[in-house]
Amino acid sequence: KMPRKARADKKCLQFFRVAYGIRPPYTILADGDFLKACIDAKLIVNDVLKNMFHEKCTFTITKCTYTDLAKKKGQEFYEARSVAKNLPQITCEHKPCLSSHSCIASLFESGKARRYILAPQNKELRENMRKIHGIPILFLHHRTFVLEPPSPSSVVFATKNVVQHTVPVRKQIEEASKPPSSDNDDDDSDDDDDDD
Repeated sequence: KMPRKARADKKCLQFFRVAYGIRPPYTILADGDFLKACIDAKLIVNDVLKNMFHEKCTFTITKCTYTDLAKKKGQEFYEARSVAKNLPQITCEHKPCLSSHSCIASLFESGKARRYILAPQNKELRENMRKIHGIPILFLHHRTFVLEPPSPSSVVFATKNVVQHTVPVRKQIEEASKPPSSDNDDDDSDDDDDDD
């Protein structure tokens, strides 16, 4: 039997696929804090996410995120800078460069970063991005990747626009936006705190 967390992840991905067209292979847009958190946790990220999503996943960052990391001194950011250097970069065209969080927020607010899974370890950035519909949000909590359920803004927008879809698609959106059923014998739930 599929664990509750796996069912919730599958349902979340199904919602964003049906309602917003976010399909595999998945591209994950990470902030610098997320990269550092993964390195600090000594996780082989691609392997973990492939097992979680059962699909190919690739990481990307913005040019501003790399510049932001490059400015941070000290050994604690050395590995994050090294990893970021080898990742593909989204050309965000911010001149001068913004902070990583401001850059990412700008891209999503302008609609230029649709169809990405967003991986913001920063709690404030996550809160702000929940207000924009259509953004799957992933973060790290105690060495476990947490894929948030669709935000209220994503569900409301998708539900209001279901009239544009065929009946089978409407039913899929409605079903995928419901929380997974809970099991009494499941104890693998995640709380919403993190280690920012």
